[in-house]
Amino acid sequence: MSTAHAYPKLIDAIDDLRRRWRVQKVVEGGLLTLAGVLGTLTLTVAADNVLQPHTAGRWALAIVLWGTFLVMTLRWVVQRWLEDRRDDFFAALVERRHPELGDRLINALQLGRVPQPGTSPQFIQAIIDDAAGATAELDLPDSLDLRPTRRAGGIAAVSFTVIALYAAVLTPRFVNGMVRVLLPVADIPPFTATRVVDASIKPGDTRVPEGATVAVRAQVEGAIPASAQLLRRTGNGPWQALPMLPDPKHPDLFGSVVAQPGESFDYQVVAGDGRSRTFHVEVVKRPRVEALALTYTPPAYTGLQPQNVASSDGEVAGLPGTAVRFELKATKPLKQAVLVTEQGVAVALMRSNNGSWAGRFSIASAAHSHAADAQHGATPPGGGGRGGVGGGG
Repeated sequence: MSTAHAYPKLIDAIDDLRRRWRVQKVVEGGLLTLAGVLGTLTLTVAADNVLQPHTAGRWALAIVLWGTFLVMTLRWVVQRWLEDRRDDFFAALVERRHPELGDRLINALQLGRVPQPGTSPQFIQAIIDDAAGATAELDLPDSLDLRPTRRAGGIAAVSFTVIALYAAVLTPRFVNGMVRVLLPVADIPPFTATRVVDASIKPGDTRVPEGATVAVRAQVEGAIPASAQLLRRTGNGPWQALPMLPDPKHPDLFGSVVAQPGESFDYQVVAGDGRSRTFHVEVVKRPRVEALALTYTPPAYTGLQPQNVASSDGEVAGLPGTAVRFELKATKPLKQAVLVTEQGVAVALMRSNNGSWAGRFSIASAAHSHAADAQHGATPPGGGGRGGVGGGG
């Protein structure tokens, strides 16, 4: 065989070995990448199941997962695919596997590639022909070491087995955690054995008048506990727990009552390991008397001048026949205001231009009475006794 044919044949054999080596390295890297990604997925899903993080935490877990995938793909797959080795590297692999070759293969490749000055062409041809003959019956691909690839396959198999067992034994938890990690922007609540149905919670987000009783009801699904809790807090204060008892006819329905709250509050329903979102009840303050002014006009026979009381505590006293002008300012705008006496007599108050409310009455008999109390404001139109101001905000 001439050198012109022997050397290209050696190069073709080395190129084939190079292709097989690259494929093997990429397969090994792919298996390691798969093992790393599966292991990271297992850990991030477990972290989500245990910690139940909010959006920021879910983003952190997603970054860990996808960052691991990207780094390992670049390091173990792309880099290995782009990696190249000289012919001498593969000749050394073959000679290490077949020591009987000595250095004949690597010498033939070097001399055929760059003939040495002063070296006889016949001598070079003899070396190349000898190397070609010595390797003709050899299986050069068996020079590749398959043990790293088998180890990578074993590691990937272990990772796959672990995540498969996790998914098989704790399927609902695993699926929920995986979706939450893969889709951190999606509004997906964490898995719980007991689920509080947010849509069932009454009254939900609402507004109630001050002093009204707030009845909270909620439905739960999954593992039904014997009792639940209503967590309530005002402003940024601590959460306070109230018991929620099940409905005797419907064990999955729980209820509790917040008696006459004086301040707006947030609340959640907790049942088993389930928790609802946070709801808000805005307590609307009732109108109160901010300022109260009285003007007394005594009967004409007394010859007395009218007397103004700019800031009254609500007590009205005077001679029979004394005309009293009643003017109050409320803590919030009113649609209407009415003065009601203890005897049930109602006196409509009129709104003035400055936003205050005014009315008139006469003292029919000598009496002391309160025109306003601390809560509503009151002015009795004669006859003594107490009265109250009712207003619509």
